[in-house]
Amino acid sequence: MTSSTRSKGRVNPYGIFGMARNHGWVSLGVSADTAEFAVEALRRWWQYVGEPNYPDARPLLITAGRGGSNGYRVRL
Repeated sequence: MTSSTRSKGRVNPYGIFGMARNHGWVSLGVSADTAEFAVEALRRWWQYVGEPNYPDARPLLITAGRGGSNGYRVRL
């Protein structure tokens, strides 16, 4: 991260919305909006919100838009 980016206070959000409980989760990062950041946001959501609220869950359905880290070229 460059000092100019740091001084502008730029942050990248990634949001997760749980429809069953009408609950949202937003992760904020200062790095570029990457597939790794999206995966980490999902991992943290599952660790802190998903697993405690859905202890018997087996599959996890993820739907994503086409912008940013969810681009059609991303293979992660």
